[in-house]
Amino acid sequence: MLSLPSLSTESIELYSDGYEKTRFEKTHFLTEIPETKEWLSVCWRDIENCSECPKCVRTLSTLELLGKLEDYQCIFDLEKFTDNHDWHWAKIIRLSKNDYFYNEIYQEALKRNHKFSLNTKGLAYLMRIGRTVFNPKLLSWVQRHIKHEK
Repeated sequence: MLSLPSLSTESIELYSDGYEKTRFEKTHFLTEIPETKEWLSVCWRDIENCSECPKCVRTLSTLELLGKLEDYQCIFDLEKFTDNHDWHWAKIIRLSKNDYFYNEIYQEALKRNHKFSLNTKGLAYLMRIGRTVFNPKLLSWVQRHIKHEK
């Protein structure tokens, strides 16, 4: 924020805005801009959205809660997201205790009465106890097993 004025030129002034809004509110705002449906880029891994990294998953989960997921099928691989849907939501539930961004999404899901499947709840529970009881390879096996049951 302090360096933005030094990057400004005679014809361009840079400033920081939106700090008073949550990420959820910012994403909601962006969904009102038609160009974002073709040009929104949030990915940590690549220029194109990978639909699997934490930032893509948080954005896709937010879009799902807003009922705008299908609007972004041109720039996200929705099949990748939905194939691992239970796993992504379980991770959001699990990490909501310690991570501000996941907690924000989880709290919005609760406010909006988002229904979590039994698989999601079970995976979240396994993740919670998994660090002390289960080997991470077992959790990966559970994820693959649930994915193949669909």
